[in-house]
Amino acid sequence: MRSLREIIRQQELLMDKELSHSEHIRHIQNEQSETDSTINQLNHRYNSLLVDAEEELLQADVGVTRINRDLDDSMVTLRFKVRQQEMTIRSHETTVANLQAEKKELLDICEDLIASTEAKSSQIAHTEEEEAAILPSPLLPPEMDDIGGF
Repeated sequence: MRSLREIIRQQELLMDKELSHSEHIRHIQNEQSETDSTINQLNHRYNSLLVDAEEELLQADVGVTRINRDLDDSMVTLRFKVRQQEMTIRSHETTVANLQAEKKELLDICEDLIASTEAKSSQIAHTEEEEAAILPSPLLPPEMDDIGGF
């Protein structure tokens, strides 16, 4: 049998091991508690960041929707202005074509008038020459002319 001292010694060793294990378990439990606390903090932070990100996404979505609506309104306005300008251009083109046709008609009328005036002018000049040849000279007294003279 073992001696009492050996048994006490074994008992003390067992108690020391138990105490060491208890301290080790307490240390592990403290680390586990700290780890759980850190995980909870990280989860809370993650959830907070997730909520903030979702709010930011909603705000961005509202902003994008507003910008798209503004762009659509601008596009409609610009298309309307383009159509107005196209109609104005067509109107001006029609006006230019009408004015060019009127100009051509007026030029033709002017050319006809000039030709007619030149023809009448040359005819009048020719007639005056004929009349001058027939009429007495204004320098001679009427008695001396060929018609009523001596």
